[in-house]
Amino acid sequence: MLERMRVRLAGWPWQAEVAAVVVLAFGLAIANSLLMAFHPATVPPITQRHLLGLLVLEPLFAMSAIGFLLLRRWPFAHIDLRPTPLRTAEGIGLLAVTWLLCAIAYSGVQALFHIDPVLAGHHFVANGIAPWTAVAASIVNALYEEFFVTGYLVTTLKDRGHPWAAINLSAAIRLVYHLYQGEQALVSILPLGLVFAFWYARGGRLWPLVVAHAVLDLIALYPAVH
Repeated sequence: MLERMRVRLAGWPWQAEVAAVVVLAFGLAIANSLLMAFHPATVPPITQRHLLGLLVLEPLFAMSAIGFLLLRRWPFAHIDLRPTPLRTAEGIGLLAVTWLLCAIAYSGVQALFHIDPVLAGHHFVANGIAPWTAVAASIVNALYEEFFVTGYLVTTLKDRGHPWAAINLSAAIRLVYHLYQGEQALVSILPLGLVFAFWYARGGRLWPLVVAHAVLDLIALYPAVH
């Protein structure tokens, strides 16, 4: 039965594969984000319970998407996730570049539209998050998102001669499942998505993105840690 399923999936075009992975990895997050974007009053704060749920759900979604790709015999060796001290330092540099571009985007939106996009956003964190939960969630979420929205997507499209499509699609999907943050997503998630996808498409090293993402998540959660 497994071999029959593998043969059947092998006949899918790569575009169908990409759609399936996006649905498996981010389908629920996209649906919830769109619902909350159109109904801002329903956006809940990030709590200890929310992060514990993330630590359970993201590994489960990852296993389903990876299982699908294994049946498709997808070349996982094309994603270079090796951690090294140099790549960790590169991640800190990427963090600084991303922070600078987000600050520029923030200033531009504030000057053009006379609003504070951070205050206009609906994203906030509730107090009472345990330190170990903040650290674990930051690492797991960074690995999960970067593996699928950057490593998989950019590799798949770039290998087929579409590097700029890969960068734009990766950034667009990342933005969609963060739309619940409101205007804040435009000055933080969109620049981050473009920088991360470009950085990976150029160098092919995923670990620096994981480092930068994990640190950013931890910075966002830190004020609520007790």
